[in-house]
Amino acid sequence: MRKVTMKWVNHASYTIKYQSIHLIVDPWLFGSSFNDGWDLLVESKFKIKDFRNITHIWFSHEHPDHFSPSVLSNIPEDIRNDITVLFQETGDKRVLNVCEQLSFKVKELTHLEKYFLQDDFTIICGNVGKIVGIDSWLLCEISRLKILNLNDCIIDKRKLCESIKNITGEVDILATQFSYANWIGNPEDSLLREKSAKEKLQRVKIQIESFKPRYTIPFASFIYFSHDENKYMNDRINTVGTATNFIYEQTDSHPVVLYPDDEWDCSSPHSNESALEKYKSAYDRLPSLPYRRPSQPIPEHDLLKASERYLKDLQKNNSIFAMKLLGLLPTWFGFRTLTIKLMDSDRYCSFNLTAGLRFIYSSPNSEDVTMSSQSLQKIFELQWGIGSLLVNGRYRASIEGRKKIGRIFMLGLMNSRNQFLSIGFLLNKVIEKVLRKIMGT
Repeated sequence: MRKVTMKWVNHASYTIKYQSIHLIVDPWLFGSSFNDGWDLLVESKFKIKDFRNITHIWFSHEHPDHFSPSVLSNIPEDIRNDITVLFQETGDKRVLNVCEQLSFKVKELTHLEKYFLQDDFTIICGNVGKIVGIDSWLLCEISRLKILNLNDCIIDKRKLCESIKNITGEVDILATQFSYANWIGNPEDSLLREKSAKEKLQRVKIQIESFKPRYTIPFASFIYFSHDENKYMNDRINTVGTATNFIYEQTDSHPVVLYPDDEWDCSSPHSNESALEKYKSAYDRLPSLPYRRPSQPIPEHDLLKASERYLKDLQKNNSIFAMKLLGLLPTWFGFRTLTIKLMDSDRYCSFNLTAGLRFIYSSPNSEDVTMSSQSLQKIFELQWGIGSLLVNGRYRASIEGRKKIGRIFMLGLMNSRNQFLSIGFLLNKVIEKVLRKIMGT
Protein backbone atom coordinates (compact mmCIF):
# COMPACT_ATOMS: atom_id res chain seq x y z
CA MET A 1 0.00 0.00 0.00
CA ARG A 2 1.33 3.43 -0.98
CA LYS A 3 1.84 6.11 1.65
CA VAL A 4 -1.23 7.90 3.02
CA THR A 5 -0.68 10.85 5.36
CA MET A 6 -3.24 12.41 7.68
CA LYS A 7 -2.54 15.85 9.14
CA TRP A 8 -4.72 17.25 11.92
CA VAL A 9 -6.31 20.66 11.39
CA ASN A 10 -8.82 21.19 14.23
CA HIS A 11 -12.17 20.06 15.65
CA ALA A 12 -13.67 17.97 12.79
CA SER A 13 -11.03 18.83 10.22
CA TYR A 14 -8.00 17.00 8.90
CA THR A 15 -6.22 16.57 5.59
CA ILE A 16 -5.49 13.36 3.71
CA LYS A 17 -2.57 13.42 1.31
CA TYR A 18 -2.08 10.65 -1.20
CA GLN A 19 0.02 11.14 -4.33
CA SER A 20 -1.49 14.11 -6.23
CA ILE A 21 -4.66 14.26 -4.08
CA HIS A 22 -4.75 16.52 -1.03
CA LEU A 23 -8.20 16.45 0.57
CA ILE A 24 -9.32 18.56 3.54
CA VAL A 25 -12.58 17.92 5.40
CA ASP A 26 -14.74 20.45 7.27
CA PRO A 27 -12.19 23.27 7.63
CA TRP A 28 -13.33 25.58 10.44
CA LEU A 29 -10.10 27.35 11.36
CA PHE A 30 -11.06 30.41 13.40
CA GLY A 31 -13.85 32.54 14.78
CA SER A 32 -16.95 31.72 16.79
CA SER A 33 -19.82 29.55 15.61
CA PHE A 34 -23.57 29.20 16.23
CA ASN A 35 -24.26 32.86 17.02
CA ASP A 36 -21.25 33.32 19.32
CA GLY A 37 -22.12 30.14 21.21
CA TRP A 38 -19.09 27.97 20.37
CA ASP A 39 -15.35 28.51 20.03
CA LEU A 40 -12.50 26.19 19.17
CA LEU A 41 -10.84 24.58 22.17
CA VAL A 42 -7.33 25.15 20.80
CA GLU A 43 -5.84 27.34 18.09
CA SER A 44 -5.47 26.05 14.53
CA LYS A 45 -2.00 25.79 12.99
CA PHE A 46 -3.32 25.33 9.45
CA LYS A 47 -3.45 28.78 7.81
CA ILE A 48 -5.31 30.23 4.86
CA LYS A 49 -2.15 30.13 2.73
CA ASP A 50 -1.99 26.35 3.24
CA PHE A 51 -5.05 25.92 1.01
CA ARG A 52 -2.64 26.43 -1.89
CA ASN A 53 -1.69 22.75 -1.50
CA ILE A 54 -5.31 21.51 -1.28
CA THR A 55 -7.01 19.86 -4.26
CA HIS A 56 -10.41 18.97 -2.71
CA ILE A 57 -12.62 20.09 0.19
CA TRP A 58 -15.43 17.87 1.53
CA PHE A 59 -18.12 19.30 3.79
CA SER A 60 -20.15 16.90 5.87
CA HIS A 61 -23.06 19.31 6.37
CA GLU A 62 -23.97 22.98 6.54
CA HIS A 63 -23.48 23.60 10.26
CA PRO A 64 -20.95 26.44 10.67
CA ASP A 65 -18.46 24.36 12.65
CA HIS A 66 -18.09 22.26 9.48
CA PHE A 67 -19.02 24.62 6.62
CA SER A 68 -17.48 28.01 7.45
CA PRO A 69 -18.14 30.70 4.80
CA SER A 70 -15.80 33.11 6.62
CA VAL A 71 -12.92 30.67 6.14
CA LEU A 72 -13.77 30.05 2.49
CA SER A 73 -14.10 33.75 1.61
CA ASN A 74 -10.65 34.42 3.10
CA ILE A 75 -8.98 32.02 0.66
CA PRO A 76 -7.50 34.04 -2.25
CA GLU A 77 -9.48 33.61 -5.47
CA ASP A 78 -6.55 32.25 -7.47
CA ILE A 79 -6.29 29.42 -4.90
CA ARG A 80 -10.06 28.80 -4.87
CA ASN A 81 -10.01 28.33 -8.64
CA ASP A 82 -7.90 25.19 -8.26
CA ILE A 83 -9.93 23.51 -5.50
CA THR A 84 -12.92 21.20 -6.02
CA VAL A 85 -15.63 21.26 -3.35
CA LEU A 86 -17.38 17.94 -2.70
CA PHE A 87 -20.82 18.00 -1.09
CA GLN A 88 -23.83 15.76 -0.76
CA GLU A 89 -26.84 16.14 -3.03
CA THR A 90 -29.42 18.52 -1.51
CA GLY A 91 -32.65 20.08 -2.69
CA ASP A 92 -31.61 23.68 -2.02
CA LYS A 93 -28.08 23.46 -3.54
CA ARG A 94 -27.16 26.28 -1.15
CA VAL A 95 -23.69 25.09 -0.12
CA LEU A 96 -22.61 24.32 -3.67
CA ASN A 97 -24.07 27.62 -4.91
CA VAL A 98 -22.09 29.58 -2.31
CA CYS A 99 -18.91 27.74 -3.27
CA GLU A 100 -19.53 28.24 -6.98
CA GLN A 101 -20.05 31.97 -6.42
CA LEU A 102 -16.68 32.00 -4.65
CA SER A 103 -15.08 30.49 -7.80
CA PHE A 104 -14.49 27.00 -6.41
CA LYS A 105 -15.05 24.07 -8.70
CA VAL A 106 -17.93 22.00 -7.32
CA LYS A 107 -18.96 18.35 -7.44
CA GLU A 108 -22.33 17.19 -6.10
CA LEU A 109 -22.17 13.72 -4.58
CA THR A 110 -25.14 11.46 -5.20
CA HIS A 111 -26.14 9.39 -2.15
CA LEU A 112 -24.04 6.17 -1.97
CA GLU A 113 -22.49 6.61 -5.42
CA LYS A 114 -18.77 5.87 -5.77
CA TYR A 115 -16.52 8.61 -7.16
CA PHE A 116 -12.90 8.37 -8.25
CA LEU A 117 -10.55 11.15 -7.20
CA GLN A 118 -7.90 9.10 -8.93
CA ASP A 119 -7.59 5.41 -9.90
CA ASP A 120 -6.96 4.11 -6.37
CA PHE A 121 -8.63 6.88 -4.34
CA THR A 122 -12.42 6.58 -4.24
CA ILE A 123 -15.06 8.20 -2.05
CA ILE A 124 -18.65 7.35 -1.14
CA CYS A 125 -20.88 9.91 0.59
CA GLY A 126 -24.10 8.94 2.35
CA ASN A 127 -26.66 11.24 3.96
CA VAL A 128 -28.32 10.45 7.27
CA GLY A 129 -31.49 11.71 8.91
CA LYS A 130 -35.20 12.03 8.35
CA ILE A 131 -34.62 15.17 6.30
CA VAL A 132 -32.17 14.53 3.46
CA GLY A 133 -29.33 17.01 3.46
CA ILE A 134 -28.61 17.34 7.20
CA ASP A 135 -25.59 15.17 8.06
CA SER A 136 -23.53 12.99 5.79
CA TRP A 137 -20.70 10.51 6.21
CA LEU A 138 -17.73 9.87 3.93
CA LEU A 139 -15.86 6.69 3.12
CA CYS A 140 -12.42 7.20 1.62
CA GLU A 141 -10.89 4.06 0.12
CA ILE A 142 -7.26 4.70 -0.71
CA SER A 143 -5.40 1.78 -2.21
CA ARG A 144 -6.48 -0.85 0.35
CA LEU A 145 -7.07 1.57 3.26
CA LYS A 146 -10.61 2.50 4.36
CA ILE A 147 -11.26 5.68 6.38
CA LEU A 148 -14.84 6.28 7.53
CA ASN A 149 -15.77 9.77 8.74
CA LEU A 150 -19.07 9.78 10.68
CA ASN A 151 -18.61 13.28 12.20
CA ASP A 152 -21.95 14.36 13.81
CA CYS A 153 -24.15 11.72 12.14
CA ILE A 154 -26.67 10.31 14.62
CA ILE A 155 -25.74 6.68 14.10
CA ASP A 156 -26.55 5.15 17.46
CA LYS A 157 -28.39 1.95 16.53
CA ARG A 158 -26.80 -1.29 15.42
CA LYS A 159 -29.36 -1.70 12.65
CA LEU A 160 -28.40 1.65 11.14
CA CYS A 161 -24.70 0.83 11.51
CA GLU A 162 -25.24 -2.45 9.70
CA SER A 163 -27.11 -0.76 6.84
CA ILE A 164 -24.13 1.57 6.32
CA LYS A 165 -21.68 -1.29 6.78
CA ASN A 166 -23.39 -3.06 3.87
CA ILE A 167 -21.96 -0.22 1.75
CA THR A 168 -18.63 0.37 3.46
CA GLY A 169 -17.68 -3.04 4.80
CA GLU A 170 -15.34 -3.13 7.79
CA VAL A 171 -13.02 -0.13 7.94
CA ASP A 172 -9.46 0.53 9.05
CA ILE A 173 -10.01 3.97 10.59
CA LEU A 174 -13.17 5.44 12.13
CA ALA A 175 -13.52 9.14 12.97
CA THR A 176 -16.51 10.02 15.14
CA GLN A 177 -17.92 12.62 17.55
CA PHE A 178 -17.25 12.01 21.24
CA SER A 179 -19.22 14.61 23.26
CA TYR A 180 -22.60 16.33 23.28
CA ALA A 181 -23.05 19.28 20.96
CA ASN A 182 -26.37 20.93 21.78
CA TRP A 183 -28.47 22.28 24.66
CA ILE A 184 -28.78 19.74 27.46
CA GLY A 185 -30.85 21.20 30.28
CA ASN A 186 -30.59 24.27 32.45
CA PRO A 187 -27.67 25.09 34.80
CA GLU A 188 -29.06 22.87 37.56
CA ASP A 189 -29.51 19.88 35.20
CA SER A 190 -25.94 18.59 35.36
CA LEU A 191 -27.15 14.99 35.67
CA LEU A 192 -28.88 15.29 32.28
CA ARG A 193 -25.61 16.41 30.72
CA GLU A 194 -23.72 13.62 32.44
CA LYS A 195 -26.21 11.13 31.00
CA SER A 196 -25.89 12.63 27.52
CA ALA A 197 -22.09 12.49 27.70
CA LYS A 198 -22.23 8.79 28.59
CA GLU A 199 -24.68 8.13 25.76
CA LYS A 200 -22.24 9.67 23.28
CA LEU A 201 -19.56 7.21 24.39
CA GLN A 202 -21.98 4.30 24.08
CA ARG A 203 -22.67 5.46 20.52
CA VAL A 204 -18.94 5.31 19.83
CA LYS A 205 -18.87 1.76 21.21
CA ILE A 206 -21.77 0.63 19.00
CA GLN A 207 -20.06 2.10 15.95
CA ILE A 208 -16.74 0.44 16.75
CA GLU A 209 -18.38 -2.94 17.34
CA SER A 210 -20.17 -2.63 13.99
CA PHE A 211 -17.43 -1.27 11.71
CA LYS A 212 -14.53 -2.97 13.55
CA PRO A 213 -11.89 -0.29 12.88
CA ARG A 214 -8.34 -0.97 13.90
CA TYR A 215 -8.01 2.72 14.82
CA THR A 216 -10.63 5.17 16.11
CA ILE A 217 -10.18 8.95 16.04
CA PRO A 218 -12.36 10.78 18.59
CA PHE A 219 -13.11 14.16 17.01
CA ALA A 220 -15.78 16.76 16.10
CA SER A 221 -16.01 17.80 19.77
CA PHE A 222 -12.97 20.05 20.21
CA ILE A 223 -15.08 23.07 21.13
CA TYR A 224 -16.33 24.76 24.26
CA PHE A 225 -19.54 26.64 25.00
CA SER A 226 -18.16 30.16 24.98
CA HIS A 227 -20.89 32.60 26.03
CA ASP A 228 -21.94 33.74 29.49
CA GLU A 229 -25.40 32.37 28.67
CA ASN A 230 -24.22 28.82 27.95
CA LYS A 231 -20.86 28.31 29.69
CA TYR A 232 -22.50 26.12 32.33
CA MET A 233 -22.83 23.50 29.55
CA ASN A 234 -19.09 22.79 29.84
CA ASP A 235 -19.55 21.11 33.22
CA ARG A 236 -20.08 17.55 31.95
CA ILE A 237 -18.55 17.46 28.46
CA ASN A 238 -16.49 14.41 27.58
CA THR A 239 -12.86 15.42 27.31
CA VAL A 240 -10.82 13.69 24.66
CA GLY A 241 -8.93 12.01 27.51
CA THR A 242 -12.17 10.51 28.81
CA ALA A 243 -13.08 9.32 25.31
CA THR A 244 -9.62 7.83 24.79
CA ASN A 245 -9.77 5.84 28.05
CA PHE A 246 -13.26 4.61 27.16
CA ILE A 247 -12.12 3.34 23.76
CA TYR A 248 -9.13 1.59 25.34
CA GLU A 249 -11.20 -0.03 28.06
CA GLN A 250 -14.49 -0.79 26.29
CA THR A 251 -13.48 -1.71 22.74
CA ASP A 252 -10.86 -3.56 20.71
CA SER A 253 -9.98 -0.46 18.68
CA HIS A 254 -6.89 1.70 19.23
CA PRO A 255 -7.69 5.39 19.84
CA VAL A 256 -5.66 7.93 17.88
CA VAL A 257 -5.58 11.47 19.30
CA LEU A 258 -4.10 14.21 17.12
CA TYR A 259 -3.33 17.82 18.00
CA PRO A 260 -3.30 20.62 15.38
CA ASP A 261 -0.39 20.08 12.98
CA ASP A 262 0.23 16.47 14.08
CA GLU A 263 0.83 14.02 11.21
CA TRP A 264 0.10 10.29 11.09
CA ASP A 265 0.75 7.69 8.42
CA CYS A 266 -2.66 6.00 9.02
CA SER A 267 -1.09 2.62 9.66
CA SER A 268 1.58 2.74 12.37
CA PRO A 269 0.79 2.68 16.10
CA HIS A 270 0.48 6.24 17.34
CA SER A 271 1.50 7.69 20.70
CA ASN A 272 -1.26 9.89 22.12
CA GLU A 273 0.69 11.15 25.11
CA SER A 274 1.77 14.55 23.77
CA ALA A 275 -1.60 15.43 22.24
CA LEU A 276 -3.51 14.38 25.35
CA GLU A 277 -1.26 16.49 27.56
CA LYS A 278 -1.82 19.57 25.38
CA TYR A 279 -5.59 19.06 25.28
CA LYS A 280 -5.67 18.57 29.07
CA SER A 281 -4.01 21.96 29.50
CA ALA A 282 -6.71 23.47 27.28
CA TYR A 283 -9.54 21.87 29.28
CA ASP A 284 -7.92 23.04 32.52
CA ARG A 285 -7.98 26.64 31.23
CA LEU A 286 -11.73 26.62 30.44
CA PRO A 287 -12.97 28.21 33.71
CA SER A 288 -10.62 31.20 33.35
CA LEU A 289 -11.26 31.99 29.67
CA PRO A 290 -12.95 35.30 28.74
CA TYR A 291 -16.52 34.38 27.77
CA ARG A 292 -18.64 36.55 25.51
CA ARG A 293 -20.94 38.94 27.31
CA PRO A 294 -24.59 39.46 26.35
CA SER A 295 -25.14 42.28 23.87
CA GLN A 296 -27.38 45.27 24.52
CA PRO A 297 -31.12 44.43 24.55
CA ILE A 298 -32.80 44.71 21.16
CA PRO A 299 -35.50 47.44 21.15
CA GLU A 300 -39.10 46.20 21.09
CA HIS A 301 -39.91 47.82 17.75
CA ASP A 302 -36.91 46.10 16.09
CA LEU A 303 -38.05 42.71 17.37
CA LEU A 304 -41.62 43.39 16.20
CA LYS A 305 -40.43 44.34 12.71
CA ALA A 306 -38.21 41.24 12.53
CA SER A 307 -41.17 39.09 13.59
CA GLU A 308 -43.38 40.63 10.90
CA ARG A 309 -40.81 39.88 8.20
CA TYR A 310 -40.43 36.33 9.51
CA LEU A 311 -44.19 35.70 9.33
CA LYS A 312 -44.46 37.21 5.85
CA ASP A 313 -41.73 34.88 4.61
CA LEU A 314 -43.52 31.89 6.17
CA GLN A 315 -46.83 32.89 4.59
CA LYS A 316 -45.14 33.30 1.23
CA ASN A 317 -43.50 29.87 1.35
CA ASN A 318 -46.15 27.76 3.09
CA SER A 319 -49.90 27.16 3.01
CA ILE A 320 -51.51 29.91 5.11
CA PHE A 321 -54.49 27.65 5.74
CA ALA A 322 -52.20 24.90 7.05
CA MET A 323 -50.40 27.44 9.27
CA LYS A 324 -53.73 28.51 10.79
CA LEU A 325 -54.67 24.88 11.37
CA LEU A 326 -51.45 24.42 13.35
CA GLY A 327 -52.72 26.94 15.89
CA LEU A 328 -55.95 24.99 16.36
CA LEU A 329 -54.35 21.63 17.09
CA PRO A 330 -54.41 20.22 20.64
CA THR A 331 -51.80 21.71 22.96
CA TRP A 332 -49.75 18.49 22.97
CA PHE A 333 -48.78 19.23 19.36
CA GLY A 334 -46.83 22.20 20.71
CA PHE A 335 -47.91 24.80 18.13
CA ARG A 336 -49.96 27.01 20.45
CA THR A 337 -48.65 30.33 21.76
CA LEU A 338 -45.09 30.32 23.09
CA THR A 339 -44.38 32.53 26.13
CA ILE A 340 -40.86 33.95 26.21
CA LYS A 341 -38.93 35.76 28.93
CA LEU A 342 -36.11 37.95 27.60
CA MET A 343 -33.23 37.44 30.02
CA ASP A 344 -31.43 40.67 29.10
CA SER A 345 -34.35 42.97 30.00
CA ASP A 346 -36.80 40.89 32.08
CA ARG A 347 -39.46 41.63 29.47
CA TYR A 348 -42.06 39.05 28.46
CA CYS A 349 -43.51 38.39 25.04
CA SER A 350 -45.53 35.76 23.23
CA PHE A 351 -45.34 34.34 19.74
CA ASN A 352 -47.61 32.22 17.57
CA LEU A 353 -47.97 31.61 13.85
CA THR A 354 -51.11 33.72 13.56
CA ALA A 355 -50.57 36.84 15.68
CA GLY A 356 -46.78 36.86 15.52
CA LEU A 357 -44.84 38.56 18.34
CA ARG A 358 -46.68 40.40 21.09
CA PHE A 359 -45.17 42.01 24.20
CA ILE A 360 -46.75 41.26 27.57
CA TYR A 361 -46.63 44.11 30.06
CA SER A 362 -47.67 42.15 33.14
CA SER A 363 -45.73 39.12 34.35
CA PRO A 364 -47.36 35.82 33.25
CA ASN A 365 -47.69 32.90 35.62
CA SER A 366 -44.80 31.13 33.87
CA GLU A 367 -42.78 31.19 30.69
CA ASP A 368 -41.98 28.40 28.25
CA VAL A 369 -38.46 29.57 27.49
CA THR A 370 -35.96 32.25 28.54
CA MET A 371 -33.48 33.71 26.06
CA SER A 372 -31.78 36.97 25.15
CA SER A 373 -33.48 39.40 22.78
CA GLN A 374 -30.48 38.99 20.45
CA SER A 375 -31.12 35.25 20.21
CA LEU A 376 -34.79 35.88 19.47
CA GLN A 377 -33.87 38.37 16.77
CA LYS A 378 -31.61 35.78 15.12
CA ILE A 379 -34.51 33.31 14.97
CA PHE A 380 -36.56 35.90 13.10
CA GLU A 381 -33.72 37.05 10.82
CA LEU A 382 -32.44 33.64 9.74
CA GLN A 383 -34.61 30.74 8.63
CA TRP A 384 -32.26 28.36 10.41
CA GLY A 385 -31.92 30.63 13.48
CA ILE A 386 -33.81 28.22 15.73
CA GLY A 387 -31.33 25.50 14.74
CA SER A 388 -28.45 27.67 15.96
CA LEU A 389 -30.20 28.33 19.26
CA LEU A 390 -30.97 24.67 19.93
CA VAL A 391 -27.30 23.84 19.32
CA ASN A 392 -25.62 26.75 21.10
CA GLY A 393 -27.70 26.34 24.26
CA ARG A 394 -28.08 30.08 24.93
CA TYR A 395 -31.49 29.67 26.56
CA ARG A 396 -33.33 28.10 29.48
CA ALA A 397 -36.42 25.92 29.25
CA SER A 398 -38.25 23.02 30.78
CA ILE A 399 -38.16 19.81 28.75
CA GLU A 400 -41.66 20.64 27.47
CA GLY A 401 -40.62 24.22 26.74
CA ARG A 402 -37.69 22.89 24.71
CA LYS A 403 -40.04 20.75 22.62
CA LYS A 404 -42.46 23.64 22.17
CA ILE A 405 -39.92 26.17 20.94
CA GLY A 406 -38.50 23.61 18.52
CA ARG A 407 -41.94 22.94 17.06
CA ILE A 408 -43.26 26.48 16.83
CA PHE A 409 -40.20 27.74 14.94
CA MET A 410 -39.73 24.56 12.92
CA LEU A 411 -41.32 26.01 9.76
CA GLY A 412 -38.44 28.40 9.21
CA LEU A 413 -35.93 25.59 9.61
CA MET A 414 -37.93 23.38 7.23
CA ASN A 415 -38.03 26.15 4.64
CA SER A 416 -34.26 26.61 4.90
CA ARG A 417 -33.99 22.96 3.88
CA ASN A 418 -36.34 23.36 0.93
CA GLN A 419 -39.31 21.75 2.68
CA PHE A 420 -42.66 23.52 2.90
CA LEU A 421 -45.92 23.13 4.80
CA SER A 422 -48.97 21.97 2.86
CA ILE A 423 -52.29 20.52 3.96
CA GLY A 424 -51.14 17.05 2.88
CA PHE A 425 -47.86 17.34 4.78
CA LEU A 426 -49.71 18.54 7.89
CA LEU A 427 -52.29 15.75 7.77
CA ASN A 428 -49.56 13.13 7.51
CA LYS A 429 -47.80 14.60 10.57
CA VAL A 430 -51.04 14.80 12.55
CA ILE A 431 -51.88 11.15 11.81
CA GLU A 432 -48.33 10.10 12.73
CA LYS A 433 -48.48 12.05 16.01
CA VAL A 434 -51.95 10.70 16.94
CA LEU A 435 -50.85 7.11 16.28
CA ARG A 436 -47.76 7.59 18.45
CA LYS A 437 -49.85 9.03 21.28
CA ILE A 438 -52.34 6.13 21.05
CA MET A 439 -49.50 3.60 21.09
CA GLY A 440 -47.74 5.42 23.90
CA THR A 441 -44.50 5.98 21.94
